[in-house]
Amino acid sequence: MAVETGIWPLFEIEYGKFKLTSTSARIASGEIKRKPVKEYIRRQTRFKHLTDEDIEYIQRRVDEMWEKWLIPGLIPLMKELPYPER
Repeated sequence: MAVETGIWPLFEIEYGKFKLTSTSARIASGEIKRKPVKEYIRRQTRFKHLTDEDIEYIQRRVDEMWEKWLIPGLIPLMKELPYPER
């Protein structure tokens, strides 16, 4: 479920080359959609202390990772600069 929600992307690095694999590759290609983070978190009692606001925050961060990071789950470099170039 962590992979299906995008919290934990699956990837391989072979001979220095990175590639998303399995479900994560299908998410990145748009073939399937990520499930809501809430589905993963609410199934586990270890997260029962999290509020709906906490889960919404986590969802926003996961969405940002998939939309803006160059390599989701691995390197927090942005695909585009977050500010205009001068």
